[in-house]
Amino acid sequence: MIDGVNDFLKYTENNEYTMIYNGNDFSKLYFESKQAGYNPCIKFTAGIVSELNFRFRFKKEKKEIKYKVKTQNLTDAINGSITVEAEKTYNNMSRAMFEFSKRIFNPLHKSYYNEVDIEILNQCRTIPPAGKFHNCLYNREKHTEIDQNKAYTYNLGETVRIPVFNEFDVSEHYDYNKHDFNELGELCLFLVRVVDGNALMFFNKPYLLIYDLFSKEFADKVEMLYFKRPSCVYDVDYKKCIQKLYDTKISDKIAEDTKAKK
Repeated sequence: MIDGVNDFLKYTENNEYTMIYNGNDFSKLYFESKQAGYNPCIKFTAGIVSELNFRFRFKKEKKEIKYKVKTQNLTDAINGSITVEAEKTYNNMSRAMFEFSKRIFNPLHKSYYNEVDIEILNQCRTIPPAGKFHNCLYNREKHTEIDQNKAYTYNLGETVRIPVFNEFDVSEHYDYNKHDFNELGELCLFLVRVVDGNALMFFNKPYLLIYDLFSKEFADKVEMLYFKRPSCVYDVDYKKCIQKLYDTKISDKIAEDTKAKK
């Protein structure tokens, strides 16, 4: 873990190094390197600098050394930033992230989607509702703050079965005279059109995807257009995976340990 460009000179034995910057302000490190006469290559993630690549030529040693400097973030830049103080803590956090991802993202749980499916997913996938309340006075007794990370973690832990679609699972036109959504299964995926404007707090797009598990509650507020039934359904225990992460010690400092797990 380095604090600035001068720390590169401490590492000259190998031909290539991958380093972690002690801080997520890569703009500061970039301008510091420019002032020192270096011109690093920049890698962006979600419009934010996520990696700097340096190439130094040492005449005395007659060698070229490459330095790849990464941010401490283990997820994409959209999901916020996490910084820790010690290299040991970062290594623990990286290892915990790897083990958690391995338990959650099972290759057997991958679905197959053709180009049309991907286009529908991109245009009609569910997104969290977001907006502003105008002329609203905050009242601690009447209003409750919702922690986004806790909300998503809770929903993940409550998931006990997941659908997996393959190339033989095709979308079918929903015929109200022929089909009954109550009999298609809770994990049947529907493409619907919202017909009740009062439901836009939940349906924040005119067309979107929804599982039958939720469509039963909003059947009178949407028009069902197409549906797709999964070939496979797997039982999962994400709550156990989350608990294993909580039980993993990342930092000796309680506040830092909690922050890294969030």
